[in-house]
Amino acid sequence: MSGNDPLKELLETMPRERAREGFTSRVLAELDRRPAPSRWSGARWLVPAAAAVGLVLVLAVAGSIHLARERDRRAELAAQLDTLRQEHRLLTEDLKDLRRRLFARPVIYLGGDDRADYVLDLHRVVNGPAPGTSDLMPQPVIHGPDDLIRGESL
Repeated sequence: MSGNDPLKELLETMPRERAREGFTSRVLAELDRRPAPSRWSGARWLVPAAAAVGLVLVLAVAGSIHLARERDRRAELAAQLDTLRQEHRLLTEDLKDLRRRLFARPVIYLGGDDRADYVLDLHRVVNGPAPGTSDLMPQPVIHGPDDLIRGESL
């Protein structure tokens, strides 16, 4: 007996059991009754594994398509944003130019006919008539094409 393994010592002290008559023949008969394992029976995991790999591939392809579409959509939105920023900048410049022109020479075109064009000089409305002139006397405001605001005509 070995003094270092108590389980082994306990098992050695137990009485030995003997198999009953016919034990071996019954086990062999049972094995003969069972169908022989096919060469694929040990690979039962193959079909689920192949399905899992296929699912992973489908998800990967779908994910890459989604990412490509999202990248294209973001690029399109970025281009639209750049266009809007450029339009905003141009409109801001036009508005500054319009304000500069309006405050530099605040004249509003009222209309006209073949003989004359009528304008309202906002300086005269705010500051009164020029010295030595009458309110009833029209004063020339536009002397030539250089004095016109964009869109006006002589």
